[in-house]
Parts: sequence; C-alpha cells; structure tokens
Amino acid sequence: MKLKIALALTCALAQPTAASVATPPTTAQANANLAKAGPIENFDLSALADGIDDGALNSEAITAAYLARIAAVDDSGPTLNAVIATFPDALDQARAMDAELRAGKYRGPMHGIPVLVKDNVEVAGPIATTAGSLALAGNITNRDAPLIARLREAGAVILGKTNLSEWANIRSDNSTSGWSAVGGLTKNPHALDRNSCGSSSGSGAAAAAALAAGTIGTETDGSITCPAGVNGVVGFKPTVGLVSRRYVVPISHSQDTAGPMTRSVRDAAIMLTAMAGGDPQDAATAEADRWRGNYPAGLSVDALKGMRIGVIRAPNADAALFDAALAKLKDGGAEIIVLDAGKIDRQKIGQGEFKVLLSELKADLDLICKAFPTVSFRTKHWPTLSPSIKPMPTRNCNISARTRSKRRTRKRGWMTLLILKPWRLPAGLPPMRSIKCSPTIKSMSSLPKPMARHGYRHWVRATPFPGQARASCRPWPAFRI
Repeated sequence: MKLKIALALTCALAQPTAASVATPPTTAQANANLAKAGPIENFDLSALADGIDDGALNSEAITAAYLARIAAVDDSGPTLNAVIATFPDALDQARAMDAELRAGKYRGPMHGIPVLVKDNVEVAGPIATTAGSLALAGNITNRDAPLIARLREAGAVILGKTNLSEWANIRSDNSTSGWSAVGGLTKNPHALDRNSCGSSSGSGAAAAAALAAGTIGTETDGSITCPAGVNGVVGFKPTVGLVSRRYVVPISHSQDTAGPMTRSVRDAAIMLTAMAGGDPQDAATAEADRWRGNYPAGLSVDALKGMRIGVIRAPNADAALFDAALAKLKDGGAEIIVLDAGKIDRQKIGQGEFKVLLSELKADLDLICKAFPTVSFRTKHWPTLSPSIKPMPTRNCNISARTRSKRRTRKRGWMTLLILKPWRLPAGLPPMRSIKCSPTIKSMSSLPKPMARHGYRHWVRATPFPGQARASCRPWPAFRI
C-alpha cells in the first residue's frame, strides 16, 4: 500500500503487521511529503497512520506540524484556548517512536500518533494536572493514569493537555462551559463567539481545529457528547468500566469515564482499542478485558441491522434534523422504538441523579486528593508571591496567596481554594494578613451550593503577617477544604 500525495480523509485503515511497515523516512523527507500532501489539518488519525505505515511520514514530522498548528491558532491568531500546555518532550517521544520503526518494532495504528489529553487526567511529566483550577496549579504528580499508560504502550505521543470547564462543570450552579481559571475560555473553532460546550471543551475544540490527531475527554453526563456535537467531531463515551478511571480527577464513580474525541468514527475506534482494559485498582473494570477488542475491525455498514434503538424527542430539538437522523438509522436496518416522553418525569430523574453526583463527589474528591503524591494547592499568583509551601507528610493542604481587601477578594477571586469559588473573608479581617486554619471562627459564606450542601467549610483566623497571606489546613480527612 502506497501513500498518495492527495491522501483522502476517509481512507480505510488496515491492521498492518510489523513486517508490512516501511522504514520511516528522514524528517526532512517526511516534512517534504507532508507539505506536498497538504497542511496537517487535512488529515485525520487514520490517514496519518497510513502515512507512517507507507514510509512517507514519520512521527517527528507529524508532531512538529501539530505543535506549529497549536502555536498558529491556539496561542495566536484566533487564540482558541483549547490547549493549556504542551509537553516539552513531545518531539523526543516522537523520535523514540521513529527509532523503534527503524529497528523493526511497530506497535499498531497508534504508533507515533500525537494525542492531546483533558487536564483532569494525570500524565507523567512537568505539567500539573489542574482540572482547570488554580487550587491544583502545583499538582505535578509525575505519573501516568492507566489509560495514558495504555496509549503510550500503543505508541501514542502525548502532546499536551487541553482546557476544560473548571472541575468538569461541578464547581458551581453558575459555571460557564469551556471556562477555567487556568486556561481561560475555550472558543468554538467554527464560530469564535459561540460556546464550545463542556466539560471536555478543549478536547472537542482541539479535535475540530486539528490540533492533534485525536484527543481524550471525560464524561459524567454529556461532557464528551456535548462538545463533540457542538464542535462537529466524533465523541464516544464508553460503557463505564471499559476504561480505567484511576488518576482522573473525579465527580462520580458510577458515571465517570474517559473516551476518545476524533474526526471520524474509525479514529475513535482505534483510540478506544488502545485505551480499553482492566485495572486492578478500579473495580468497575473487572470485566474490561473480556470486552475489549479490535474495535475498528467491528465497523460495518451492516452494524445496525436488527438493532433496537429507543428514542425520546427533546422538546428543543430541530424536528427536521431529528427526523433525518432517524431515517438514516432506519435505512441502516435499525428498529426505532419511540418512547412516550409524557410517562417520563425528567425533573424527578434529574433530581435523583444530582443527589448521586453530590454524594459521590464528596467521597471521590477526598480519595483523589489523598492519592496526590504531593498535595500543593495554590491560588492566583501575584508577582511578589513566594512559592507555595511544601506539604507535610500528613498530606496537609497548603495554600499561598496575597490579598488586598475583602471586596476585591470577593470580586476578583484571588483566593480560590479546592471549594472552587471565591470565598468571603470574615468581617473585620484586614488586608495583608495571615490566614490560618482554625475551628473557632464561623464558616465562610458564598460557597457553591453543591459543595456547601455536603459540609465543605473553611475556618480561619487572622494573625499579623506583613506582605502576604498564607493558609495551611489540618491533615485529611479531619479537615476538608
């Protein structure tokens, strides 16, 4: 199989064996081939995998092209704010994958393919896993989540971290999809003044803008499918338990999972094949190895034949588009079962689900914070701010910040803790003072309702400390923030 200069985006992907993969070209040759074939945004994951398979492209050239693309449209130009950071060793990862090909080792269709990861998934390296919050700005864990380890084993290049709705949109009743304190507001690449949805906003926008061959999102309830739909890409939420959730900042262990976001169904299937599998420390994945397989091989035009699909019409859906989608499903052989929406109390279901989310958030958030190798939560930096205090072995939560006045603190949110919202300083607290944990002063007001309902409180007292304010908390779980 030979790479055509005009590579079609819909080219089919075979599952090649190691013996069928051509020796990779030099980077100069690969750059020349890529330039002749068209800009990097013309190609999806499958097309690039074919290029590597053919010996026309190499991982270094592909990775460099994506880094240049990020610099051109995410860091400047339209400034999409889809990517929070790129890994400084991305090109080194790519060169290592090319070296393996020269040595005759081929890992499969993900070999040398650059991937961006939502910033609530831990990745080894110098980039913090923040969930978009300044409270986790120093959370450099230097470990891979199991799903990232599986991607690396499949040959993927971990290119960087994508922006998200802060704390995956559970931080407040009034949060904004696509906005985080760390990454700012992610723009929709198709219409810069439109929302990119969330919480996997950066992953959806990055896939649409071709900032990587594929991206990783996470979903509790719509956080992959919504940004995929709004940004015009493929997003797939796997069955909970197919992909490990360990070292992923959680909301709900009964609903959370990571999934691929790509430009084609085949690309999503390729990524899921690499991501899926059991994890002895995630009980939900006990049967994952039983169900994982070669998902691209299962793609077929006959896949819908005999399938029964239940349908509820959303009141705000475009009727013509909805009917057209149902017609395509019927044409594919599916049986459409229209459900009586009048018999479904959506409000009651939603209220029940929300109780589950809040209950599991309380437990799961405590667990993930205890699991951080170094717990160092910090707030927005001012130029004169000293580095955050190193935590004690008892896993204290440490916050450093500088404040001016109660009014400015509330308005601008300089002091943002794990509770995610700007909290109000106690009456009479003068500016530029130390803030220290104490069980003797009344709890803070202005907590987000989801957190306040579960008893998340912060207790403080003021002591003189010229120039800056510091807060240190008691060990987990005796004191929660």
